[in-house]
Amino acid sequence: YYLLAESYGFDKLPMLVVMSSCGLWLVAPILFCPQPTVKTIIKDLNEFWQFCIAYPDVSSRTMQREKNKNTEDVLKASIKNPRATLYEVWLQRELKKKNTPVSQRLVVLIASLIKLCIVVSVLPTTMIDK
Repeated sequence: YYLLAESYGFDKLPMLVVMSSCGLWLVAPILFCPQPTVKTIIKDLNEFWQFCIAYPDVSSRTMQREKNKNTEDVLKASIKNPRATLYEVWLQRELKKKNTPVSQRLVVLIASLIKLCIVVSVLPTTMIDK
């Protein structure tokens, strides 16, 4: 970040400012909601915090389930479920990918590797070349 900013002649911000701006961008809709009260702001912030950092009461690896149920059926990753967590939402999204054909996953993997190679080869030369 600092090398890129210096090479293009830009000023650089401390990473604390950048990260706090990103955090405020996420929390601002809660803080500046129409007709807020302290009670509703605290409740909304608490729900947001629990959604971001909460983990399931029982891990999906150790959870006891019926014989014919898989992990996708046991997850509580619904928008209407107040006990849903970000972990379960991400896990459910990743588990949906296993239903795609192997050939499609292989094409996506190869395309991602090509993008990575391009970024890895271009970024250092852009940083050094002026």
